[in-house]
Amino acid sequence: MGFRDLTGGVYERLPIITNAAHCARALSLVEQGGIYFGIGRTTPWEGENASDFLPPEPNVDATTLDELIGLKKAERAVMVMPDENGEIEYATLKFKTLSNEEALREKARWVLIETTIRFDEMPPVPYRQIGVFSRVKPNAGFENRATLKPEEIEDVGILEVLDNRKVITRQSDTRDTYMMIIEC
Repeated sequence: MGFRDLTGGVYERLPIITNAAHCARALSLVEQGGIYFGIGRTTPWEGENASDFLPPEPNVDATTLDELIGLKKAERAVMVMPDENGEIEYATLKFKTLSNEEALREKARWVLIETTIRFDEMPPVPYRQIGVFSRVKPNAGFENRATLKPEEIEDVGILEVLDNRKVITRQSDTRDTYMMIIEC
């Protein structure tokens, strides 16, 4: 809980966002659809070849990826919550999937987003950023496309998550699966 000093030792408690509100935000993300993974930034990071290199901290004010390569619509977006017996492993935690009704009851605030970019859906280039976008608006005629090139996008929408990474090179004969669990 936060406190604010109004004047000379007079304090007031700051408001909070409830767990139910976090759950509502997560459910809204799942229910609205139109969630995409994006890859970008072909230009090397400064100092990228040093043995102790770490990518730069993501910019919290970013609205898109540097040098957007393309977007791929999420094939799965579901509510999840941590559970030591869960069927999904992510980082060092296990999660279980929930129906929207279960998520409301449990006040879950985590969303699993997953997609696969097949070998022919995006160019085989090196990239250094991954993002999750919501409210993407494709150009007219591209609304039903699962994969979008930058010139096929009217509005990238909201960049929900930005991850700067060490260089990854897409290969022309592979498919890449992306899975992320975000907390709302």
